[in-house]
Amino acid sequence: MIIKSFTAESASAALKTVRKEMGGNAVVLKTRQLTDRRGGPRVEITACLENPTVAQASVLSTPDASQTGRPALLEDSVRSAPPMEPADTGSTEAGIYRRLDELDRKLDWLVSVERPFRSSGGAPEAVRKIHDRLHDADLPEEFVSSVLGLALSQGGAEDNIEDRVRSTLVEHLSSVMTPAVTFQPGDRVVFVGPAGSGKSSVMGKLAARLVIQEKRKVSLVSLDDRKLGAYDELCGYAEVLGATVAEQVDSGGKPEPISDAIQLIDTPGLAADEEGRRVLAARLDQIDPGYRFAVFSSLMRSRDALTMATLMEPLAPTHTAMTMLDLTDRIGSALAVADVTGWKIALVSDSPGGIGDLKAPDPDRTARALLRTEVGLE
Repeated sequence: MIIKSFTAESASAALKTVRKEMGGNAVVLKTRQLTDRRGGPRVEITACLENPTVAQASVLSTPDASQTGRPALLEDSVRSAPPMEPADTGSTEAGIYRRLDELDRKLDWLVSVERPFRSSGGAPEAVRKIHDRLHDADLPEEFVSSVLGLALSQGGAEDNIEDRVRSTLVEHLSSVMTPAVTFQPGDRVVFVGPAGSGKSSVMGKLAARLVIQEKRKVSLVSLDDRKLGAYDELCGYAEVLGATVAEQVDSGGKPEPISDAIQLIDTPGLAADEEGRRVLAARLDQIDPGYRFAVFSSLMRSRDALTMATLMEPLAPTHTAMTMLDLTDRIGSALAVADVTGWKIALVSDSPGGIGDLKAPDPDRTARALLRTEVGLE
């Protein structure tokens, strides 16, 4: 087992570093709120990797000056304290506090290896219930532990713990959600994602909102040369909405710009092969859309969504859209993708294709839904 601490300006940034260096199997042991030398807020996350590969053990066991904590094998941490930073030669008092901080970190490591947030025991009943609710929503374990750790650091486990967890969730969700995205005439908006994720449905609902509610002119474009009837489906949307449809665009073409219209562009399902994804990325670069929405079905589990997000990175998404929230209350995949990639959740759909509106996500309502005090992501 390897244990290592990471610090960053926010919990989400620290978690990204954990995932980057330790992979998806890392487990968060402890989260602490710190301050830097200028008094600015910092978050330290201590994580462990139970079965590291030889390569991971070699890399993670190498000291990294960019991290506040030091990596150590669990057995070594029990036998001896982690290496201490040299005392500040300019201030004896500062050096003492630094050494005390290192000793405190070692004790934290030894106490936290029991993983207190496991629902099987260790944590108070109120904390275990919240843990189970967040886990049932398909939130990654490291995310759940981080949220609980930050909430517990603000008071006792029985003292309004649900309110503090909700407050912590709202703060974090606000950093991965954007309440409203506005489009201007001449903007190009593209939708990418795996087949069946709801790209065409999101595009149709957005077109309806722009045309009916915002009185905007819309032009629909299809790059989908794989799905039978993709162009006809687009024509159906356009006929109902009174929008225009661009002629089918071949692999070497580019839709003609319409200065007074917003172009919404559908794409084929994400190819399984790297070459297919490379071709689509090249087509998007040629079109140069200002907005690229990665569309995910909320029925997809978090780990699968993160794998899919890795495949979509060459397409350079700018935002995330979540669909099929009418079919499940597990919204962890959306949060996991936004947390790791930085593609903020901008559009959500909780009704079948062709029915209902697209909505902007609301952090407070989402937090209440996660804690089962209110239903709905919007």
